[in-house]
Amino acid sequence: MPFELQDYQRLFYELLYLIPFDVADDDYSVLDKHIPHLEELDRLGKSAVSVFDLYKKTHLYTSPSYRNRLGLSEGLNNGHDGFERLMHPDDLFIITKSGYLFMKMV
Repeated sequence: MPFELQDYQRLFYELLYLIPFDVADDDYSVLDKHIPHLEELDRLGKSAVSVFDLYKKTHLYTSPSYRNRLGLSEGLNNGHDGFERLMHPDDLFIITKSGYLFMKMV
């Protein structure tokens, strides 16, 4: 029986919550230094950039192109589940399977 979306989602979240992360609050200041470079990459490369925090399980940064393509408001924190609701079901399956395989490799 082939795997379905719910199977990969379950496996992904099981792995996501098994991996221990120990992050100090001051570690987050590093992101502020990189945001100008991420925005330049977004502008020059026509890229959509997102930084996902594996510790807090949420997106810390989404570039303007990313927000525009998904119709997100500035400063809106949708978390991982919020982004899943915006994806086409076929894309969601591929992204979820890829995310699971990446987390398994890590």
